[in-house]
Amino acid sequence: MITSRKNRKKDVFYRLNILDGFAIVFIVIFHALGGLKTSDAIFISKYLVVFGLSLFTFSAGFKFGFNHSDELEEKDFLKKYFIKRFVRLYKPYIGYSLLISVPLFFVTYISVYYLNLDYKGLNIFWEDLTYYKLFYFILGENFICGHLWYLITLIVITTLCFFILYYSNIHTLYLFAVILLTFQIISWDYLSQHSEFLFKTTKYMVIYIFGIFCSLDERRESSKKMLIYSIAVTTLLLLSISDSSIWINKYNFYGIIFPPLGYMLSNYLMNFEYISALFNKIGEYSFQIYLFHWPLVLPIIQRSTMNILKIDFVLVPYFVSFLTIILCIYVYKVTKKLKLNLFFE
Repeated sequence: MITSRKNRKKDVFYRLNILDGFAIVFIVIFHALGGLKTSDAIFISKYLVVFGLSLFTFSAGFKFGFNHSDELEEKDFLKKYFIKRFVRLYKPYIGYSLLISVPLFFVTYISVYYLNLDYKGLNIFWEDLTYYKLFYFILGENFICGHLWYLITLIVITTLCFFILYYSNIHTLYLFAVILLTFQIISWDYLSQHSEFLFKTTKYMVIYIFGIFCSLDERRESSKKMLIYSIAVTTLLLLSISDSSIWINKYNFYGIIFPPLGYMLSNYLMNFEYISALFNKIGEYSFQIYLFHWPLVLPIIQRSTMNILKIDFVLVPYFVSFLTIILCIYVYKVTKKLKLNLFFE
């Protein structure tokens, strides 16, 4: 019985690794397509960013709920886990930003003054290095690594969710998710135009709580609800693709309920050994790839390929994304050997 339980847990986390693998692939491709005006880039990008971050957020909630379902109402556990989670998210936010700022400065300088490339200017170091900017950098406005806003969002999400669990229970958290989703829909236009941080936080917090909800279903070995969600998201996706002006595209509902479909499909993907092993391996390094792919690795490969070598056919962004993922893994391994990973792990 114990062996069976261990095997099932191993199976679940293998599938979650596959989800993380797909998530980081979506995110890297999204950044590789950024700014391109081709029809495929415009069509794919709006789905990639939603699916990538949705999968990551869902996976984080799912792992927490699946691992700690028996401890969700233990106050001592919640306090200790929150501190551990805060450090795990905030340390790379600060540490990676400081670590990458040195090579970023030199690469930017060479790009601008020697290669005449349209690289982000040196003003990120000079104009933004003020007490005012540094204060807001600590709070989440990262002028070195803009993509790390997501880590701050996860910290806020974790704080609010743990606060509710600490002073109430899991059912209150579910109710809060429903209220939050309703609030988001009602104030969608206002939030998206006036408070991007609040807009993103409310959107991904619902997905995080949804991940916890689905994980508890998985522990009970009940897949009926996830099957219903999967049918719903497939319908929404087909409607979204068939009519770009439909309201579904505005509210990104498919992003909220897409992860359960991905989780169910990961079970079938395990029948394809090499593909599942590949995405499992990418998923194991997904956090490190997320850190390292920007603002250096992906832009360097992209500029070298498209601006210097003048190779810009339609498949180049996807090839660049593949190289970026591989290189990020090797860069991380080098930093680990040099003990530089202590900055962000």
